[in-house]
Amino acid sequence: MLRRFGEFCLVDLQLSKQTVKQHIYNIREFLAWLKQENIDTVDVEDIRSFLLNLKDGNPYTYANMLKALQRFFSDFLARPDLVQSFKFPNPNPTIKRVPSKEELKKFYGALKDQREKAIFLLITSSGLRRRIGNGGCRLHTRLTPLQLKCLRPLFSTT
Repeated sequence: MLRRFGEFCLVDLQLSKQTVKQHIYNIREFLAWLKQENIDTVDVEDIRSFLLNLKDGNPYTYANMLKALQRFFSDFLARPDLVQSFKFPNPNPTIKRVPSKEELKKFYGALKDQREKAIFLLITSSGLRRRIGNGGCRLHTRLTPLQLKCLRPLFSTT
């Protein structure tokens, strides 16, 4: 059943492979906790009891589990009645300290070569953000043709 759920998520819902992997892991965890062979006998109270175990932990873990349960019961098994009453937590956002212009200038001045300075300027001026996943750190942004033209010579290998 989990294999079919994974295929459903990939094809029907167009989820990423990593998201599908996480959903399968979460549903497997739920089924192991449930200790039932027949998924048809699951009710709202079973799901509530399971989620209660996660309530005092990380709100993102709770939200990820709830999302997986919604995908599984509502979308895959067509049983929205089992998960529609559950709400996502509203985690308190953490406020990140943004460096001042003076701190940024000082950092830029400490950089040694042109390539480092180009990367720094690209990140600070373009909205480029890092996303750390299984493949390591990946940078994401859309560059203008002018930005690309200016950066190409700095990264040329010839």
